[in-house]
Amino acid sequence: MIVESLNESNAREWERFVAKSPRATFCHSLKWKAVLEKLFPVEPMYLLIRDCADNLVGVCPFVIWKELKVVRVLDSLLDSDYGGPVITEGYAEPTMKALRCYLEQLAHDRNITYARIRLSDRSYSQYLGGSVSRVDLSLGTMMLDLQEDPTEFIWDEVFTKKDGQRKYISRFERNAYRTREIDGCHEDWRNFYTLYYNNLVHIGGALPYDFDFFEDVRSLLYPDNFGVLL
Repeated sequence: MIVESLNESNAREWERFVAKSPRATFCHSLKWKAVLEKLFPVEPMYLLIRDCADNLVGVCPFVIWKELKVVRVLDSLLDSDYGGPVITEGYAEPTMKALRCYLEQLAHDRNITYARIRLSDRSYSQYLGGSVSRVDLSLGTMMLDLQEDPTEFIWDEVFTKKDGQRKYISRFERNAYRTREIDGCHEDWRNFYTLYYNNLVHIGGALPYDFDFFEDVRSLLYPDNFGVLL
């Protein structure tokens, strides 16, 4: 197995691999890489893994950033809901082992304190544990697959009359509130940002991103990769 860095010659191959993989997300795309590079002080380290026949069998996006301005961290991916390796079925073991060996050498060569890999498939974790690494299965990302569980199923089977969810939703609609997808105009994005900003301030959450962040995300990712409801 061969691990190589992303460059101009293999960028299109990366995008084709991500596009056809059912486990890949927009966070694995090079458009999201552009978002991270433009808005955060990170250094991309995007890796491709090939088999002995030069077939691309896995990709893994990382960024290098400084924690507390001194500790260098290799993360997949910072400020992203998804990340970690995307691997062709049947290649998990050799791909993950090759990636682990590569990261150990990279950490030594680049003075990286530690690496963190987020996994979309927990079975990959069995190839990562060792004397200098550990696997933490206590965290995760919640995903809602609307193809597997369409809105009609959620309304009829998940939001039952017994738990009262349907009553509250219906009451919300009767009080003249309505939901619509934004049409991409500047005013819609500004309204969304105002609500986002005020909510974070109200709950005492993390410092809100600047509006420029959402403008850049919109220009790079909307509407092909996500939608926003008002």
